[in-house]
Amino acid sequence: MIFPHAYSLVKDMKDKDKDENKIKSPDLQLLFNPVRDEVPGKPYYEDGNPEWYTEENLKKRAELKNDPSVTVAIQDVILQNLNEF
Repeated sequence: MIFPHAYSLVKDMKDKDKDENKIKSPDLQLLFNPVRDEVPGKPYYEDGNPEWYTEENLKKRAELKNDPSVTVAIQDVILQNLNEF
């Protein structure tokens, strides 16, 4: 048999644990919010600008993959970041 005061102590301990484990950072609260991506009313993968996926724009992006200036810029970023380690 649990005495009324013991029940109250256990409840207080559980409430205290909830507060101690609660995410206090607003940025992390947003990150771990399970309904975060439901705000626009559509799944995350459907979000975006459909104009980016026109045949013309897909072709432009494909051409950038072989553009020497893009390749050099990517290599510079990679080498710069590797040297920081």
